Amino acid sequence: MRKNFLSRRDFLKMAVQTSIVAIAGKLLKFFPEAEIVLAKSDSDNDRDGRLKHPLADIIIKNSQEVTDPYEKKTLLAQLLQHPDIRNVLIGREIGGENEATLVRHLLNTGNSLMTMGLPVSAQEMLVSYTLNTPLESTDENGISRCYQSQAMLFKIEEQDAILEAISVNSQAITSNDSLAYANDPCGGCVSPISGPWSYYARYCKRYNISCLFRCCGTCVVPCGAGAAHACLLCVLLWCPICAMSCCAKWYKACTPCATP
Repeated sequence: MRKNFLSRRDFLKMAVQTSIVAIAGKLLKFFPEAEIVLAKSDSDNDRDGRLKHPLADIIIKNSQEVTDPYEKKTLLAQLLQHPDIRNVLIGREIGGENEATLVRHLLNTGNSLMTMGLPVSAQEMLVSYTLNTPLESTDENGISRCYQSQAMLFKIEEQDAILEAISVNSQAITSNDSLAYANDPCGGCVSPISGPWSYYARYCKRYNISCLFRCCGTCVVPCGAGAAHACLLCVLLWCPICAMSCCAKWYKACTPCATP
């Protein structure tokens, strides 16, 4: 089977096409699936389907790619020093920063979400999410959560993207498949004096790339071209919430609380 890997030159070309097509936001009206904002429950591998990713409750009002060369260079330099990104790169040397894509999303709360994607190799890709201010929420059982940043390192395998490493709120986290949601086994974010300092959450461990095209009309060009690397990157950056609807397997963990 043909592997959909891109060279750095091909990826840069696809990124330019993605930037152009992003202007055509009206395409979204032709893709009803783009309105899906909550992750689908996969009962075969996760009995806690009602538990949502911290971003699942937000509403994106407007999205814009960072294209000004000086602003992009400054923001990228800051992001690459972020603890979450350093945690998932695990000493990897990265080059080709010019191939990075940054998209700023304005949220309905007035907060903003910066998404960044960068190909690390022909098979690996770095994606990060950073909120301007922490997102605080309370679940149906009164357990509080606090989320501000996340970085992920993916490996592309055929038509799947496999999570290799993840760091949330500046700390690397590991999965715990034995966790079962019951009034939050991690305790929830409470006083930094009395603790505990983590909450139960889930993240996508495997994305089905062929599903992503139906999720994000903005990414019709890279996804339609069958380029797995570029399609995943585009959807995760431009449509981070609806991308959850294409998650094939979840990653359960006690997540460190952000600093309010």
